[in-house]
Amino acid sequence: MNNTMIRYLSILVICAGLLLSCVSSPSSPPTSSSGGSSSGGTTATPQTQAERDRRQNIYMQYLRSEGYVPSLDKDNDILFKLDGYNFYIIIGKNDPSFLILLKPNIWSIDSESERVQAANAVAYANRATKVAKAYISGSTNQWVSLSAELYVDDPNQFGLLFKRLIRMINKAGSEFEGQMRN
Repeated sequence: MNNTMIRYLSILVICAGLLLSCVSSPSSPPTSSSGGSSSGGTTATPQTQAERDRRQNIYMQYLRSEGYVPSLDKDNDILFKLDGYNFYIIIGKNDPSFLILLKPNIWSIDSESERVQAANAVAYANRATKVAKAYISGSTNQWVSLSAELYVDDPNQFGLLFKRLIRMINKAGSEFEGQMRN
């Protein structure tokens, strides 16, 4: 792996860590290393938890109205299926206005040469797509995942954003896969 690729992968890892650590509200310091996920870390204040629950109900109600069958996973994130893929809606633990729409594990990386190709394809997909991003994930960097992260001030507006976010995530996936198949 050349120095440019190593530098790029290092920057991606640092950026991913920074993005995940930026979910606490600006007025309060981060209290957990769990980032925006509802899993692990400290407990949200009762008011924050109540807001997370309210938003979770609104998002699940919207998904049901669109014909999805949402459920809660073990981390209390919203899980639903679309086109054979699992998708997750992760509501920020300390800032419920923060939302991640995640499509994990779309591509398995099976070798070091494929990892280099995947890093290049991820970079291409991220340049070619607005809002959504592709990244290498997993404990041993063996998967490519897709996500869109945003702040939703009014959770009742989620329905206006949802289909567009799905399109952007799928576009990033198509761009990534196109590069991997070349």
